[in-house]
Amino acid sequence: MKRSSKRFLKTYVLVVFALHSYFCDAEKAPNYSFIREATSAPRVSHHAYILVGGVTAGCPLAATQSEKANILVLERGGTPYLKPNITDKANFMLQLYDTSSDSNAQQFISEEAGLDEALVKDSYQWVEKKVAFESPVLQWQSALKDGLLEAGVSPYNKFTYDHIKGTKIGATIFDKNDHRHTTADLLEYADPKNIELYLHATVHKIIFTTQSAIGSPQLLMLSGIGPVQQLQAMGIQVVKDYPMIGQNLVDNAMNGIIVPSPLPVEVSLLSTVGITQSGNYIEAWSGLNLPPSPVKMRTPLPSIIN
Repeated sequence: MKRSSKRFLKTYVLVVFALHSYFCDAEKAPNYSFIREATSAPRVSHHAYILVGGVTAGCPLAATQSEKANILVLERGGTPYLKPNITDKANFMLQLYDTSSDSNAQQFISEEAGLDEALVKDSYQWVEKKVAFESPVLQWQSALKDGLLEAGVSPYNKFTYDHIKGTKIGATIFDKNDHRHTTADLLEYADPKNIELYLHATVHKIIFTTQSAIGSPQLLMLSGIGPVQQLQAMGIQVVKDYPMIGQNLVDNAMNGIIVPSPLPVEVSLLSTVGITQSGNYIEAWSGLNLPPSPVKMRTPLPSIIN
């Protein structure tokens, strides 16, 4: 064997050896060894960080922090991988009407906050590698695209992740097989030796949480962190006076029009997006099964579709 070939082989072996533990330790969804029912949790355990809520913020935060610390995640609901209807594109709308405690469609109010745009962009790219895909554009979405451009929602920006004024083709969390991906897939980034996640867990008191804009202030205030006047009025011992906790919550207004079709229409989600000069978003889906009851039809959709 030539000397150059031996040198290449030696280098290759060293690189494979160095990366072996990284690739072998990584686990693929849904076969996570560190997800268990809360009923199996020990009475006492010690962790560097405890995150309440897996959802949108909890899973990526747990994954990144597990690279250097021992993490415990307490999730109120169950795993999305055991519910085929969650991953079925055709039943996506029906899933939005399920707001039970074990549903992935939970109502919430968004919270305005200052963001580091560069950091947000880097974070989105990290997420996009696992859960975002280019949306397919079939007949319905193609017709919508042409209609938006004809109505003056221009220019046409083609496919892009960026929210820029005009008409564009956006991303979707459904892959080419119409399989829905969730933030639980981001746990593929986690170090399985440094993370434990318990399902159907109940939390009574904690001082750090990744819950929703409503759940987080509630737990913080129950733990004595929040506006001192409100804490004292409820007989809660004050740990830290933070006047802004639970304040400045706003909602995203949305108007929807449902047009029943006498004929079957292809299933499509929000692939085409029109963003007007005033910042309004125009989107449409088609072919989705809706609840037959008029009462259910009047039920407000959860804000997660914003």
